[in-house]
Amino acid sequence: MGSVVNLTPHAVNIVDADGKTLAVFPPSGVVARLSQTNLKIGEVSVDGIAVEIARTTYGELSGFP
Repeated sequence: MGSVVNLTPHAVNIVDADGKTLAVFPPSGVVARLSQTNLKIGEVSVDGIAVEIARTTYGELSGFP
């Protein structure tokens, strides 16, 4: 089995049902990210304030070993 590499910017804690910490994976210093595109698909008015409706799509992965 390989080792766990935490590609988030924060520690990941594994806890059991009683809240006991079983393992802590510190951040590796490398953060995996997906490119993101937001496309406006509409607009609604809420109490006279225009609220944009957007669709988010995800693309290329970076920072992944």
